[in-house]
Amino acid sequence: MRIAQIVMDYLAYGWSVEEMCRQHPYLTLAEAHGAMSYYFDNQEEIDLEIRTEWEEAKISKNTNRYMDIDKAIQELQNEKNIRFTRLMKITENFFGEPRNRGSSHYPFKVPWEGEPRINLQQGKQGKAKPYQVKQVRLALIKRKEILEGKNDD
Repeated sequence: MRIAQIVMDYLAYGWSVEEMCRQHPYLTLAEAHGAMSYYFDNQEEIDLEIRTEWEEAKISKNTNRYMDIDKAIQELQNEKNIRFTRLMKITENFFGEPRNRGSSHYPFKVPWEGEPRINLQQGKQGKAKPYQVKQVRLALIKRKEILEGKNDD
């Protein structure tokens, strides 16, 4: 679970760390305290991340839920400037929910054997890690090829 998610529970519901652990059983008391400590030491950065996610969610709610695969591939060309939340949204749109949301890693099931695999983990300052952006872009290209009958996988 990301620090920003823990902080959002704190800000939205006023939950104590004990309540957070009751609501999220996979979260240990030490992890919840650590997350809140990190938040208070880096409040400006985390608040910015939360505001950005909130704005993206509002924009997303007002746009078409379904994405064009070509537009998604094009958007991911610049691997170094993609927000993690945007990469997650694109990946979930084409590959469904990640298999695990209880850790810092978000592995996605792909409908083929082998590469490219998708396993996302947030980078610094809310950014996606460039090599993971590349993973998703290559997976989208492969998915498009399969849908168009250009790939036998």
